[in-house]
Amino acid sequence: VFSIERLNNIQVFDTEQFNFAVFYSFATYIAFERIIHNLNLMKIQPKVFYSKLYQAWDSHGFFDRFK
Repeated sequence: VFSIERLNNIQVFDTEQFNFAVFYSFATYIAFERIIHNLNLMKIQPKVFYSKLYQAWDSHGFFDRFK
């Protein structure tokens, strides 16, 4: 079982600053690995995003106050 809390308490070096650096480097590595693994789910399409955003704001009358 993988536990972030348990990893945070592991002492790799005698200096705590190095321990934090190792821990945060490992956490960053895991985060980037997950992003790269799920890259096909994260397709960025600005045109579709802004179109949906505009439709949502327009349906709630956001632009009515600017008329």
